[in-house]
Amino acid sequence: MADPVFAIPAAHPAARASPFASATWWKAVFVLAVPSALWFLPFNLEARAQHAIAISVFMILAWATEILDHGLTGLIGCYLFWALRIVKFDVAFSGFADDTPWFLLGAILFGTMAAKSGLAKRLAYLVTIRVGTSYSRL
Repeated sequence: MADPVFAIPAAHPAARASPFASATWWKAVFVLAVPSALWFLPFNLEARAQHAIAISVFMILAWATEILDHGLTGLIGCYLFWALRIVKFDVAFSGFADDTPWFLLGAILFGTMAAKSGLAKRLAYLVTIRVGTSYSRL
């Protein structure tokens, strides 16, 4: 029988860390409160510029505190720029109109498919059998 001193207690579902733990809760409040204050405080700036700064500060704080995934934070920022009429749609999402992000997405998807299906290992094994395992032959 196992010694009870070394027994690992089963984790109770309520004992797991919730996404709204106290530290995360305060981060979320901070990430939302600072840009909201910047949005409404009376600065001597044009309204669109002040709103753009508030959205940018939201994105920077969300990235820095990692309250949201980085990609999701970027998409939310682009959406806020467009939805709140700071810039037009083609300006807010212009980074996605270029070929580079789509090329990278395709490369990541092909790499994931090759790794999940085992094709990458089969190709590496085939090359190793044909060429050999010595450094000079590879």
